[in-house]
Amino acid sequence: MRNDVRKLPIKQKMKLRETYYISPNEKILLFVGRIETIKGIEPLMACFEEVLKKFPNCRLVLTGDGNMRNVVYLCKKAWSKVVFTGKIDKNTLNQWYQIADIALFPSYHELCSYVGIEMMMHGLPIVASDGYGVRNMFHDGINAKVAKIEQWDNPLKFKNNLKESIIELLSSETTLLKLKKGAIATYKTKYSIEQMQEGYAQLFDSLFVKDTVDSSMQVCASSIGLFSGKTGLAVYWFHYARLHGDEDYKKRAAVIINEIKALIRTAYISFGYANGLAGTGSALCYLIREHFIELPERHFFDKIDAYFFNRLCFSEHTDISRDTGLIGIGYYFLNRIKDLSSNEGMASLQLRHWLLLVQDTIFARLGMNGYSYPYMKSGALSNTDIVDIKRFLKKMLKTGLCPELTSKALSIINEYEDSEPTIFEKLEDAYKCNNMQECETILKVLCDLPEDVPTKQLAMLQQQDMMLPAWWELF
Repeated sequence: MRNDVRKLPIKQKMKLRETYYISPNEKILLFVGRIETIKGIEPLMACFEEVLKKFPNCRLVLTGDGNMRNVVYLCKKAWSKVVFTGKIDKNTLNQWYQIADIALFPSYHELCSYVGIEMMMHGLPIVASDGYGVRNMFHDGINAKVAKIEQWDNPLKFKNNLKESIIELLSSETTLLKLKKGAIATYKTKYSIEQMQEGYAQLFDSLFVKDTVDSSMQVCASSIGLFSGKTGLAVYWFHYARLHGDEDYKKRAAVIINEIKALIRTAYISFGYANGLAGTGSALCYLIREHFIELPERHFFDKIDAYFFNRLCFSEHTDISRDTGLIGIGYYFLNRIKDLSSNEGMASLQLRHWLLLVQDTIFARLGMNGYSYPYMKSGALSNTDIVDIKRFLKKMLKTGLCPELTSKALSIINEYEDSEPTIFEKLEDAYKCNNMQECETILKVLCDLPEDVPTKQLAMLQQQDMMLPAWWELF
């Protein structure tokens, strides 16, 4: 991306318009992106006819690849006013940015969109949605006119809001000028190359702090984690790339995975599942198993396995929860043995033995005869512990390791007060029972969560294609 834009003089812009057979008085509404539902293309196309009733001198220009046949029926009476360029090179796209009057950004969700940054860089007045990720870039009355989505399952409201927002900009030169200035100011203060370089420098500085105990470099847990860090982002980007056939997102995800592997080799990382090595290691196993990435070098997992064995044997496991304690280690071993057949020699035997050690500690916590653990807490289990133990034992049953004892432990934990399973366990159970209606209901709940986290974004992708892999088993 260039750091600034040389604005063309009016005469050159008019000449450029002539090149594309666009008259001087026509208002160009520019959409840049793939022609697909997630980009908000349906409500945009549907509202355009109504915009033309009030401003007939408009032309809607759609630049990007995709199948127009899926959406062109939405504005049959306006076909002569719609231009579909298909995928174009950067120089041609920059020409359209130069002559556009209003930029349209109606996406339901985005990450940090380069298209949005380019629109601001060119100083275009923008009509944007309040979709996930989009709302972090565009603010109503400051650098965009925001058209609210309101109800995700009712595109009619979004269509009307888009129409009103576009008409408002076309009706007011004052508002257009204000948003142009706001877009340029936002770009210069947040998204210019200098600002982004400084931001990345601060980010990388924040990832590393000196550990006063062993003087090694310690990674901030949230920087690498599955639930809210690099690993979760990479999992989302790989799924997005597979759903949309987007090589750019696939490459971005691969870069993050390489960074994670480098950190695992060189840094001290917290062991936990939610935001540490257990979750990251499990996610790497999943990505290999689902053919998102290739198996790292032969002995990549050996050191991680050994680290968790030492942790298992020489730590006081007073915390048995999955996210921050012992069961998180168990989840890592479960993911590892999924990728190893029983005849893969010592590695397979070791992992199964270590997994049984995790289970033995849980048996001791449940007070099963013949099992004891010197550091075990006494007293009642928390609701979180009960839920985590139940889910772990169910997964252990599927391995075929000590099924009788595992079943006995499950019968003990089931005697505890009813505890609500996590939403991901509910989704896991519904999917395995092929209850697609229940799956869709649960995915909608995840999509409606207020936080922009990887699981929410993954749920939105799954709503589009239920054939994507079962990522929820990681969570």
